[in-house]
Amino acid sequence: MRAWNVVGRYPIYADGKITHTEITLATLSGSYGTFTERIAGDHTGKTNDELIELARDAYFKSEYADKAMPEAVQKVDEMANKFDEKSVEYQATTTEMQAAIDKSEKMTQLATATLNELINKMYPDEESADETTEQN
Repeated sequence: MRAWNVVGRYPIYADGKITHTEITLATLSGSYGTFTERIAGDHTGKTNDELIELARDAYFKSEYADKAMPEAVQKVDEMANKFDEKSVEYQATTTEMQAAIDKSEKMTQLATATLNELINKMYPDEESADETTEQN
């Protein structure tokens, strides 16, 4: 990777205020190269490392957006397809779980009714006694 050096930081004014900072970089290693990027805001007080990072990021975004965008769109489409597949799986699982819950509730009701019936057959006098107590 090339090492860069800030060779210029120039404020751009509009209505007496700094609206942008123009940053010019030159290489320190590898083949010679320079570029200039205009960054929104006043960045004249930042360190050279910060300016280098800002300029490189801006350059990358402007020069490689055409290559990066289709790849990003493809990844989003792949993620959407995976989401759709998982959504179908989750819906099927939810349906199965609800069926199991319904079955469990029916079994519980049946078991409770059966137990109540057995209790009533085994202890018929206690039920009558309980009813008498409640009436008094």
